[in-house]
Amino acid sequence: MKISHLLLFSSLISFSVVPLAWAKTKSPVKSTKFTNKKSANYLQNVDIKYGKAKSLQMKVNKKVFYAAMETEKNFSGNLFASKGNIRLEFLVPARSIMLVNKTEIWAVSFPSGEEAKNPGKPEVIHIASKKGKTQQAISALLGGDDLLKTFSILGKTDEKGKKVRYRLKPKSKIDEIEKIEIVVDKKREIISLVEYWDEIENKTTYELTEVTFNKKLSDKLFTYTPPVGVKVEEL
Repeated sequence: MKISHLLLFSSLISFSVVPLAWAKTKSPVKSTKFTNKKSANYLQNVDIKYGKAKSLQMKVNKKVFYAAMETEKNFSGNLFASKGNIRLEFLVPARSIMLVNKTEIWAVSFPSGEEAKNPGKPEVIHIASKKGKTQQAISALLGGDDLLKTFSILGKTDEKGKKVRYRLKPKSKIDEIEKIEIVVDKKREIISLVEYWDEIENKTTYELTEVTFNKKLSDKLFTYTPPVGVKVEEL
Protein backbone atom coordinates (compact mmCIF):
# COMPACT_ATOMS: atom_id res chain seq x y z
CA MET A 1 0.00 0.00 0.00
CA LYS A 2 1.27 3.49 -0.82
CA ILE A 3 2.22 5.76 2.07
CA SER A 4 -0.42 8.29 0.99
CA HIS A 5 -3.02 5.51 1.01
CA LEU A 6 -1.98 4.42 4.48
CA LEU A 7 -2.17 7.95 5.86
CA LEU A 8 -5.59 8.50 4.33
CA PHE A 9 -6.94 5.23 5.67
CA SER A 10 -5.50 5.89 9.12
CA SER A 11 -6.75 9.47 9.42
CA LEU A 12 -10.27 8.79 8.17
CA ILE A 13 -11.09 5.28 9.36
CA SER A 14 -8.63 4.09 11.98
CA PHE A 15 -8.29 5.68 15.41
CA SER A 16 -4.53 5.03 15.72
CA VAL A 17 -1.83 6.42 13.42
CA VAL A 18 1.35 6.53 15.54
CA PRO A 19 3.54 3.43 16.08
CA LEU A 20 2.99 1.65 19.39
CA ALA A 21 6.67 1.96 20.19
CA TRP A 22 6.03 5.64 20.89
CA ALA A 23 3.37 4.91 23.50
CA LYS A 24 3.20 6.99 26.66
CA THR A 25 1.95 6.10 30.13
CA LYS A 26 -1.83 6.01 30.19
CA SER A 27 -4.16 7.42 32.81
CA PRO A 28 -7.03 5.15 33.88
CA VAL A 29 -10.53 6.11 32.87
CA LYS A 30 -12.46 7.12 35.97
CA SER A 31 -16.21 6.74 36.35
CA THR A 32 -18.27 9.62 37.75
CA LYS A 33 -21.74 9.16 39.22
CA PHE A 34 -24.62 11.19 37.82
CA THR A 35 -25.73 14.07 40.01
CA ASN A 36 -29.36 13.61 38.96
CA LYS A 37 -31.48 11.39 36.75
CA LYS A 38 -32.48 14.23 34.41
CA SER A 39 -28.88 14.79 33.36
CA ALA A 40 -28.61 11.15 32.29
CA ASN A 41 -31.78 11.49 30.24
CA TYR A 42 -30.35 14.23 28.00
CA LEU A 43 -28.25 11.68 26.13
CA GLN A 44 -31.16 9.26 25.96
CA ASN A 45 -33.27 12.01 24.39
CA VAL A 46 -30.53 12.67 21.84
CA ASP A 47 -30.29 8.96 21.05
CA ILE A 48 -34.04 8.82 20.40
CA LYS A 49 -34.02 12.03 18.32
CA TYR A 50 -31.15 10.88 16.11
CA GLY A 51 -32.65 7.41 15.79
CA LYS A 52 -35.93 8.82 14.47
CA ALA A 53 -34.28 11.26 12.05
CA LYS A 54 -34.42 10.33 8.37
CA SER A 55 -31.18 12.20 7.77
CA LEU A 56 -28.50 14.38 9.37
CA GLN A 57 -26.34 17.12 7.90
CA MET A 58 -23.67 19.20 9.66
CA LYS A 59 -20.42 21.13 9.45
CA VAL A 60 -17.38 19.32 10.84
CA ASN A 61 -14.10 20.66 12.18
CA LYS A 62 -11.68 17.86 13.05
CA LYS A 63 -8.47 18.16 15.07
CA VAL A 64 -6.01 15.31 15.53
CA PHE A 65 -3.31 15.66 18.19
CA TYR A 66 -0.41 13.20 17.86
CA ALA A 67 0.89 12.76 21.39
CA ALA A 68 4.33 11.34 20.62
CA MET A 69 5.18 14.08 18.11
CA GLU A 70 3.20 16.80 19.91
CA THR A 71 1.77 18.01 16.62
CA GLU A 72 -1.77 18.77 15.49
CA LYS A 73 -3.56 18.52 12.16
CA ASN A 74 -6.81 20.31 11.33
CA PHE A 75 -9.52 19.40 8.85
CA SER A 76 -12.87 20.98 7.97
CA GLY A 77 -15.78 19.87 5.87
CA ASN A 78 -19.26 18.35 5.98
CA LEU A 79 -20.96 15.22 7.22
CA PHE A 80 -24.10 13.60 5.85
CA ALA A 81 -25.87 10.61 7.43
CA SER A 82 -28.95 8.65 6.46
CA LYS A 83 -30.24 5.12 7.11
CA GLY A 84 -27.01 4.05 8.79
CA ASN A 85 -24.86 5.44 5.96
CA ILE A 86 -22.26 8.18 6.44
CA ARG A 87 -20.44 10.50 4.06
CA LEU A 88 -17.64 12.51 5.66
CA GLU A 89 -16.07 14.94 3.21
CA PHE A 90 -13.18 17.21 4.16
CA LEU A 91 -12.36 20.21 1.99
CA VAL A 92 -9.47 21.66 4.05
CA PRO A 93 -6.49 21.21 3.94
CA ALA A 94 -7.24 18.96 0.96
CA ARG A 95 -10.32 17.22 -0.33
CA SER A 96 -10.93 13.71 0.94
CA ILE A 97 -14.01 11.54 1.26
CA MET A 98 -14.96 8.65 3.49
CA LEU A 99 -18.13 6.67 2.74
CA VAL A 100 -19.37 4.08 5.22
CA ASN A 101 -22.44 1.98 4.45
CA LYS A 102 -23.72 -1.45 5.44
CA THR A 103 -21.67 -3.39 2.90
CA GLU A 104 -18.53 -1.40 2.10
CA ILE A 105 -16.21 1.49 2.89
CA TRP A 106 -14.61 3.92 0.45
CA ALA A 107 -11.75 6.29 1.28
CA VAL A 108 -10.79 8.75 -1.46
CA SER A 109 -7.92 11.25 -1.45
CA PHE A 110 -7.59 14.04 -4.01
CA PRO A 111 -4.40 15.91 -5.00
CA SER A 112 -3.54 18.97 -2.87
CA GLY A 113 -1.17 21.94 -2.93
CA GLU A 114 0.84 22.24 -6.13
CA GLU A 115 -0.61 18.95 -7.32
CA ALA A 116 -4.13 20.44 -7.20
CA LYS A 117 -3.18 23.01 -9.86
CA ASN A 118 -2.57 20.12 -12.22
CA PRO A 119 -5.07 17.57 -10.89
CA GLY A 120 -4.25 13.93 -11.28
CA LYS A 121 -6.20 10.84 -10.42
CA PRO A 122 -7.47 10.36 -6.86
CA GLU A 123 -6.10 7.65 -4.61
CA VAL A 124 -8.83 5.20 -3.66
CA ILE A 125 -9.17 2.54 -0.95
CA HIS A 126 -12.07 0.10 -0.92
CA ILE A 127 -13.13 -2.34 1.80
CA ALA A 128 -15.86 -4.76 0.77
CA SER A 129 -17.19 -5.91 4.12
CA LYS A 130 -19.85 -5.28 6.69
CA LYS A 131 -19.26 -2.63 9.34
CA GLY A 132 -16.60 -3.54 11.87
CA LYS A 133 -16.52 -2.28 15.43
CA THR A 134 -14.55 0.83 14.54
CA GLN A 135 -16.86 1.78 11.66
CA GLN A 136 -19.92 1.20 13.87
CA ALA A 137 -18.35 3.49 16.49
CA ILE A 138 -17.91 6.22 13.86
CA SER A 139 -21.54 5.82 12.76
CA ALA A 140 -22.76 5.95 16.35
CA LEU A 141 -20.69 8.95 17.44
CA LEU A 142 -21.07 11.12 14.36
CA GLY A 143 -24.33 9.90 12.85
CA GLY A 144 -26.28 8.87 15.94
CA ASP A 145 -26.54 5.29 14.69
CA ASP A 146 -27.53 3.21 17.78
CA LEU A 147 -25.45 5.38 20.12
CA LEU A 148 -26.59 3.82 23.40
CA LYS A 149 -26.51 0.33 21.93
CA THR A 150 -22.85 0.87 21.07
CA PHE A 151 -21.69 2.74 24.19
CA SER A 152 -22.32 2.71 27.94
CA ILE A 153 -22.40 5.92 30.00
CA LEU A 154 -19.64 6.16 32.61
CA GLY A 155 -20.39 9.64 33.93
CA LYS A 156 -21.12 13.26 33.13
CA THR A 157 -19.98 16.80 33.88
CA ASP A 158 -22.09 19.93 33.42
CA GLU A 159 -20.51 22.63 31.24
CA LYS A 160 -21.25 26.28 30.54
CA GLY A 161 -23.79 27.23 27.90
CA LYS A 162 -26.40 24.64 28.82
CA LYS A 163 -24.20 21.74 27.77
CA VAL A 164 -23.24 18.48 29.42
CA ARG A 165 -20.17 16.32 28.76
CA TYR A 166 -20.56 12.54 28.90
CA ARG A 167 -17.85 9.92 29.33
CA LEU A 168 -18.60 6.79 27.34
CA LYS A 169 -17.25 3.28 27.02
CA PRO A 170 -17.75 0.87 24.08
CA LYS A 171 -19.93 -2.08 25.08
CA SER A 172 -17.70 -4.28 22.93
CA LYS A 173 -13.97 -3.66 23.19
CA ILE A 174 -12.54 -1.61 20.33
CA ASP A 175 -8.74 -1.74 20.29
CA GLU A 176 -8.37 1.70 18.72
CA ILE A 177 -10.50 3.45 21.37
CA GLU A 178 -9.26 4.03 24.91
CA LYS A 179 -11.58 6.80 26.08
CA ILE A 180 -14.52 8.73 24.60
CA GLU A 181 -16.24 11.96 25.61
CA ILE A 182 -19.11 13.75 23.90
CA VAL A 183 -20.79 17.08 24.59
CA VAL A 184 -24.57 17.42 24.29
CA ASP A 185 -26.41 20.72 23.81
CA LYS A 186 -29.27 20.27 26.28
CA LYS A 187 -31.57 22.84 24.68
CA ARG A 188 -31.24 21.68 21.08
CA GLU A 189 -30.69 18.00 21.99
CA ILE A 190 -27.77 17.57 19.61
CA ILE A 191 -24.20 16.29 19.88
CA SER A 192 -21.95 19.33 19.50
CA LEU A 193 -18.54 17.75 20.16
CA VAL A 194 -16.94 14.29 20.06
CA GLU A 195 -13.50 13.50 21.49
CA TYR A 196 -11.69 10.20 21.70
CA TRP A 197 -8.24 8.98 22.68
CA ASP A 198 -6.41 5.86 21.53
CA GLU A 199 -4.15 3.69 23.66
CA ILE A 200 -1.11 5.87 22.98
CA GLU A 201 -2.97 9.09 23.85
CA ASN A 202 -3.51 10.49 20.37
CA LYS A 203 -6.58 12.69 20.64
CA THR A 204 -9.18 13.31 17.92
CA THR A 205 -11.79 16.04 18.28
CA TYR A 206 -14.84 16.63 16.10
CA GLU A 207 -16.65 19.95 16.50
CA LEU A 208 -20.13 19.58 15.00
CA THR A 209 -22.05 22.73 14.03
CA GLU A 210 -25.04 23.75 11.91
CA VAL A 211 -26.68 20.39 12.62
CA THR A 212 -29.90 19.93 10.64
CA PHE A 213 -32.35 17.05 10.53
CA ASN A 214 -34.54 15.41 7.90
CA LYS A 215 -33.30 17.22 4.81
CA LYS A 216 -33.76 15.12 1.71
CA LEU A 217 -30.43 13.56 0.74
CA SER A 218 -29.72 11.78 -2.50
CA ASP A 219 -28.73 8.12 -2.25
CA LYS A 220 -25.85 8.99 -4.59
CA LEU A 221 -24.15 10.79 -1.69
CA PHE A 222 -23.43 7.42 -0.12
CA THR A 223 -22.10 5.61 -3.18
CA TYR A 224 -18.86 5.98 -5.10
CA THR A 225 -17.72 4.85 -8.53
CA PRO A 226 -13.99 5.27 -9.22
CA PRO A 227 -13.12 7.19 -12.39
CA VAL A 228 -12.02 5.12 -15.36
CA GLY A 229 -8.35 4.25 -15.10
CA VAL A 230 -8.04 4.82 -11.33
CA LYS A 231 -6.36 1.99 -9.46
CA VAL A 232 -8.40 0.87 -6.45
CA GLU A 233 -6.55 -0.50 -3.42
CA GLU A 234 -8.60 -3.38 -2.02
CA LEU A 235 -8.23 -4.12 1.71
